Amino acid sequence: MRTGWKTAIGLAATVAFVSAGTAFLGLVVLPWKFNPEPPVVAYAKPTDALQAQRQDIDYFGRLIALDRSFSRAARTEADRRLAILKALDEPLGPARLRVALLATTALADNGHTRLGASADQPPPELPVRASLFADGIMVMRVH
Repeated sequence: MRTGWKTAIGLAATVAFVSAGTAFLGLVVLPWKFNPEPPVVAYAKPTDALQAQRQDIDYFGRLIALDRSFSRAARTEADRRLAILKALDEPLGPARLRVALLATTALADNGHTRLGASADQPPPELPVRASLFADGIMVMRVH
């Protein structure tokens, strides 16, 4: 009978240890490894639209530098594209800049790396409603 209790206590201790380890891993280690703090924004107030755009591009570059999903070649290409954007003599319109940054983000080739919408620039939507059926995607409504 003692052996049964010792086994039960040992099993309970093992389960508690594994649970604590899993909780520590999930709550402390993984967020630190996969969700680093974003860089601090420390830019002077821009004097014009071009300087504001360059600050945005610089911050975007610092932000994606934390993303580990870029391959070495993709990281090099992303840095090259951002350097071209920073070197422009005139600012791009908001939509063109967004597309350029979206294309740079896509180099990560990772569905979790994305450029979200902002309050002043919601994601573009087409006036089309489509649904997926067994025989394919069908357009349900068009405005």
